[in-house]
Amino acid sequence: MNEEKRSLFPLQSTGVWTELSPGVPRVTYIGVHFVNPDTGWVVGDLGAAIKSTNGGEDWTITETQTTTLLLKVYSYNGQIVIATGYDGQILRSSDGGETLQQIPSGTINDLWGVQMLNDTLGFVCGLNQTLLKTTDTGLTWQPVNAGLNAHYWAIEFLDEQYGMIACGGGKVLRTTDGGNNWAQTQAGDASDLYAIDIIDTLHITAAGYL
Repeated sequence: MNEEKRSLFPLQSTGVWTELSPGVPRVTYIGVHFVNPDTGWVVGDLGAAIKSTNGGEDWTITETQTTTLLLKVYSYNGQIVIATGYDGQILRSSDGGETLQQIPSGTINDLWGVQMLNDTLGFVCGLNQTLLKTTDTGLTWQPVNAGLNAHYWAIEFLDEQYGMIACGGGKVLRTTDGGNNWAQTQAGDASDLYAIDIIDTLHITAAGYL
């Protein structure tokens, strides 16, 4: 992969992508999340994690103590930050992403999705029907049986009760009670679904590989 594709390119008003912050690790970045217009985090290959507090104009490097590929990052309140990656990697920050510490996940499966629903409650999903739940701000994670034998590629909650998981085989898991129970839906053909976005309870978009 060439350098142009491996860098961060915030979209400018002219519609042209301009490279910023060449001082960040030049690796493949995969996961990005902004908790507000100013504060956000990006994670990627070799355990790279960076943070911006001015809308992406400048970035600082966060030490992760891992070289494992990081896939996703999320924060509900800007203080507790959770990052996930290959080999069951979960990293947690309690200082807004200034530092990230490894948290035992109890799995070696790659973790592709993460969302915190409030200050304490959150979910992580991944390969081989991996679904984990935290109720203590990400300090510990417990497995959840959602009842579908498939890869869980992405998770999205509209609120603390209504959520969905994009899965392998063109299936979607839905909960209306905060993840206590999950119902299966065939969204289309048998192609894996890698992304899902809940606009409201009647309008959901899922995308995958054809």
